[in-house]
Amino acid sequence: MQKQSSSSIDNTAKTNSTNSSSTIPTCMKLESPKSETKFTDNRIIVKCTGSNTIQSVTLNVHDARKSKSVKVLNLYYNNRPEADFSELKKNRSLWKCAKSCHLTFNQTELKVEFPVPIIACNFMIQLDSFYENLQALSLEPLLCPRCSRPVIDKHWICGNCHENAYQCRQCRIINYEDLDSFLCNECGCNKYGRFEFNFMAKPSFIFGSMENDEDMKRGLAAIESESENAHCIYQQLMDFKKPLLKIVSSIGENEIDS
Repeated sequence: MQKQSSSSIDNTAKTNSTNSSSTIPTCMKLESPKSETKFTDNRIIVKCTGSNTIQSVTLNVHDARKSKSVKVLNLYYNNRPEADFSELKKNRSLWKCAKSCHLTFNQTELKVEFPVPIIACNFMIQLDSFYENLQALSLEPLLCPRCSRPVIDKHWICGNCHENAYQCRQCRIINYEDLDSFLCNECGCNKYGRFEFNFMAKPSFIFGSMENDEDMKRGLAAIESESENAHCIYQQLMDFKKPLLKIVSSIGENEIDS
C-alpha cells in the first residue's frame, strides 16, 4: 500500500483544522458586514445575511450620562430569512422573546448568556423603559449638536450656528414625532451614551419549520433560487477550466524547453 506523503498529510490537517475552526463561535459586532441594521426610537433591528447560532450577547455603554439610562432591555429573535424590515418593524407576532433584562441605574456593562443557544437570522433589541434623574435633566441644557452651545430659543434654533438643536448629532435627521426619543430612528445615535453590542455566534444552517402554505411557497422559491445560483456558479467555473488548463500546460512546456 502506497504511503501518504508528509505534504499531503499536512494539507489534510490544515483543511480539517480550517473546517473545525469555522464552527467555533466568534465575536460579531452589531455593525458586522454580514448584517444590516435599522432603528426606531427605542428598538434596534438586526437582519443578517444568513442564520446564526447565538450563544451570548454583551452590551457596553461608553460615555454614559447620569441623567437618563436604560432600565429594561428586551431581546427578541426569529429565523425568517425572507422577512423584510417593514414587516419586522410592524409585525410583533414574528418575534420570540429570548430574554428580558433589568439593569441598575447607569449600568454600563451587561452580558446575557443563553443556556440553550438561539438560532436566528433576525435579532431585535428593545429599550423598554428608562431611569430618569429629573434633577440632572432639569440642569442639563439643550445643546446644539453642531457647535455644542446652549440653545435657549423657543423654536430650538441655535443663536450661534442657526442649527436646529433637536437634530441628530451624527446624521442630522430630526424625529418630529418624538423629539425626546432615546435613539435616532435613522442611525441609532443617542445623546446619553454610545452603545456597543457584540454577539458570540457561529453560522447555522437550520431554518424555521414550515407552518403553512405560504411558508411552503417561500421555501420552494428559495430552493429554486439557490439551485439556479449554484448552476450559474458551476457554469462560470467550467468556463474558467479550459483557459486555466491551457495556461498550466503552457507553463509545463516552457519548463521542458528550458
